[in-house]
Amino acid sequence: MIPAEWDDGFTHEGEQGILYRPILREQRKQLRDAGAEDLEGFLPQLFSPPYYWGPHFTRLTSSSRLWFTRKIISSAAEEDSCFREVDETVTMLFQHAGLVLLSCDDCKSFATNHETGEVLHQQDGSPITRRLPPPCDNTIGCPRGHWTDPKGNSEIGKKVWRHFWRYRSLESRCPIILRNRSLINWIVLYGRRAEFNPFPR
Repeated sequence: MIPAEWDDGFTHEGEQGILYRPILREQRKQLRDAGAEDLEGFLPQLFSPPYYWGPHFTRLTSSSRLWFTRKIISSAAEEDSCFREVDETVTMLFQHAGLVLLSCDDCKSFATNHETGEVLHQQDGSPITRRLPPPCDNTIGCPRGHWTDPKGNSEIGKKVWRHFWRYRSLESRCPIILRNRSLINWIVLYGRRAEFNPFPR
């Protein structure tokens, strides 16, 4: 079971209930620069918090050690994809929280309040059927995009958002938690202003 203080969407459970988290681009670059011959020297760092909680890596079978190593090292493509999902969802939660509560199916079928995220009901309690196309199918548009490919409603983004507000006062040395805090602070405190972007390219 994943402890609540690590349950931000980036902690995963492997065999025997062993928990692990991926490293980020900076740590991956260090591995790449060191070369394959020095990977053994990085194993103690990879197989320890905040990336791994389990038996000492020397007690794992070679296949298990290889599996966890690959999962912890992950890939730049997967990192970018997860970060994009978190960015889109956190932005939506801050700017249009009601939309995150609504499913696209409900919005297409019923009259809805995008501010509160509610389906509107008649006096008898039945939902009011939508008679006009949803906003994404007309010129009004929707911040989430079109219902065929909606943005900003990922589970990992919601977990990051909840984790931030619950544990923001706790110190952390986890690169992922620190990165996500920087993202949310940039969105909430600085409105994504370019001069305060913590992720310059």
